[in-house]
Order: sequence, then structure tokens, then C-alpha cells
Amino acid sequence: MSSEKTNRISGELLRNLREAKSIEISSIARQVNLSVAQLRQLESDQLAPGEKALFYSETIKANAAKKVARALGADLDVLAPLPDSEPAIPNDLPDKQVMEDLAQLLQKQARAQQVGRGGDFFQSKWLWLSLTLCVVTALGWHFQKFLPIPERHIDALAASPVSAVAALPAAVPVSEVTATADLPVVAASEVPSVLPADVLCANKVTAAPLKASVPTKAGKVVYLVANVDTSVCLQDASGKKFAVNLKAKESRSFFGAAPWQLHVDKTSAVQLFFQGQRMRWPEGEERSFILEEVSGAY
Repeated sequence: MSSEKTNRISGELLRNLREAKSIEISSIARQVNLSVAQLRQLESDQLAPGEKALFYSETIKANAAKKVARALGADLDVLAPLPDSEPAIPNDLPDKQVMEDLAQLLQKQARAQQVGRGGDFFQSKWLWLSLTLCVVTALGWHFQKFLPIPERHIDALAASPVSAVAALPAAVPVSEVTATADLPVVAASEVPSVLPADVLCANKVTAAPLKASVPTKAGKVVYLVANVDTSVCLQDASGKKFAVNLKAKESRSFFGAAPWQLHVDKTSAVQLFFQGQRMRWPEGEERSFILEEVSGAY
């Protein structure tokens, strides 16, 4: 992993906040679209000896920590980390002090939620008022049909039957009705769809290899970010395959040995990161590529 340092929310604070709300780690992991292993790494702050990092960079890890804190209902302004220029506060406070700080934080959040509920009350009040006006208007139009018609109006209709007939709408010409028969019909097979990931694995690579121009890492990790729902298939040098369907905004890291074979449904549907930099897709209709590692001291 890169050696960059990024301020982020303390893992211990995330764990204390989750345990204070009695939320299982698997439940919050599903809510924020992370694995349980990734969430445990966020809460532990440091990797155990021999443990593999599950985040592509510290920036991504910091954003994931903010996402978890937001899902737990925390105020990010209160949980904001100290800048690099300020010394870190030593983590040797007694457990009682930690719980008191946590209780104060929960009280602030409860007051903020009460203020929010007050705004929701006024919004719902105006909504009910609007619905009531709509119902009253509809009832008025409905009962208007049963009101007696003025006699003068009946006399006018009886005196001029021809004008009443002339007021009827003219018949629609047959040519206008049949004109819609010429409209094109879209077949169900023409609707675009995402190819299954297993089908992509059978494609052959014909494009030139992709290489990082300024590599900063070894080629053991391929990181993908989906722009829309799509499917991808990767195969590393040992023959291990990864056939995956990705949801929009979902990101995944794949670990293996270079060179890699990469097959995508559409190049515009996914962002590719390799050897520490974002790769640019070549122009054309190619969807299968070789990712070659650029050697160096990493």
C-alpha cells in the first residue's frame, strides 16, 4: 500500500460509537457496502503482522471511515480529526472519561434530531393542508353534477338544436387514425443490457498492452470503480479468474500476480487503477486488455 498519510476518524471512536448503539458489525457493514474484514480494519487502526491491507489507499480508507460514522449517526464536525501540524492527544484517558465524552456526543445528536423533527412537523402540517384543499375541490366538482340546471339554459338548448349538434367534435379522418401504423416498433432484443461476467471471460485480447506511465506500486493489485451497473472479468498470471458484477459507484480490489487479463462490458462504465495511477482507456471498440507491470523499486 502507499505510504501517504491522511487524517481520518479514529477507529476506536468508531468502535465505541457502534457498541454504544448496540449495532452488530455485520449489520453496519451491509449498510455501508463494506465487508466485515474491511470494517474491522477501520476499527483497529493498525494492521496485524502479516495482515493484508483491504483499502487501495489511505484516502479511500479515510472516506470509508467517514461513511461508517455518518451511517452511525455521528456528527462529522464533532468527529473531525486533528491536522498533521497539531500533536495527537494521547489515548490514555480512563474508560469513564471516554464514555462521558461519548454520552455528550449522543446528547448533541439527540438535540439536533429533535430540531429536525420540529421542521418535519411543519412540513407535514402544510402537506395535510394541501391534501385537504385538493379533497374539498374534488368533492365540489363531483356534487356539481347533481345540481339542477337553470331553466334558461334548458330553453336555450331546445331553441337551437342545430347549434348544439354543431358543437360536437368532428370525426377524426381515417387517414389520421391509420397513420400510427407506420411507427417503428422496438424489439425487446434491441434494448441494451449488461453482459454476464462469465461471458466476458471467454473473450480474446487483441489490443496493445496497457502500462502505467508513472508507476508507484507493484502490479499485484487491480482496483476498479463502476460508474454504472456493469460486469468485469480479470485473470492473473497464475490463471485465477475473477468474474464480478458491479453496481453503480461500487469499488473492488483484486489481488494477484501480473500480467493481468482484463475484460469489460464497456470501457466507459468502469474506472481502472493499476500500479498506483488511474489508467486511460485507448480509443476504439476494444473491451479486452493485458495489464503489464512496469518493473521498479517499490
